[in-house]
Amino acid sequence: MKCDTPITVAVVDDDDDVRDSLRALLEERGFAVLDFASAFGFLAWQDRQSLGCLLLDVHMPEMTGVELLGLLRQKRETLPTILLSGRLQAGIEQQAKELGVVAVLAKPVAPPLLLTALDGALS
Repeated sequence: MKCDTPITVAVVDDDDDVRDSLRALLEERGFAVLDFASAFGFLAWQDRQSLGCLLLDVHMPEMTGVELLGLLRQKRETLPTILLSGRLQAGIEQQAKELGVVAVLAKPVAPPLLLTALDGALS
């Protein structure tokens, strides 16, 4: 998928390497990318309504991806979200469904799978 107009995707993951690889993949496809090393860093950024999609790590210190997403939903922020996890645990898909997540993907995620999920999130 190649974007004609830059759509901004936020990547929230505490792993520098994951953020870097996702940035490279998405920028190669024409997306603008903002990355955050923590949920609190993302929450501090005020222009969230301009985002096209959120790629969110499930397991982060201080605040998990699911906790962050729950907080965003309480604030009535309905940003299309794809959850990423190196350890998919029982119940996470049900929680994700309840929070309106577009997809839950296991890390390391294959680029075609991520791009398909991103296409669904943006349509």
